[in-house]
Amino acid sequence: MNSSCLFFIFVLSVPLGIGLKCLKCPFTVFNIPCITSTVTCNANETCATIHGQASGHELIMQKGCISNTLCNTVSSDIFLGVNYTTSYTCCSGDFCNSAIQTKLSLLCALTVLASCLQTFL
Repeated sequence: MNSSCLFFIFVLSVPLGIGLKCLKCPFTVFNIPCITSTVTCNANETCATIHGQASGHELIMQKGCISNTLCNTVSSDIFLGVNYTTSYTCCSGDFCNSAIQTKLSLLCALTVLASCLQTFL
């Protein structure tokens, strides 16, 4: 296999030792798209998507870094007689809290693999 191709695959697969990068969406309601930015998580944090519901209807959504202790948990509160539920869904990997970014990363990896294979065929 071409040595430059091997090096490129190696670089793509090795974490750089910096914090996990996630999309940050401070707050949106009723699934309206929000303007996202990039945030770097601190130690003991991971990327997450947070959903808030009331009476079975999703009301709010946030994205960003949260404490590992909140991962995959659900909390409930009652305010003015209405039951509110907040769920925390965590993931691992840079920008994993965005399906679009994940698909683009997979596409990029497949393109590199196809390019490397073409040199041998």
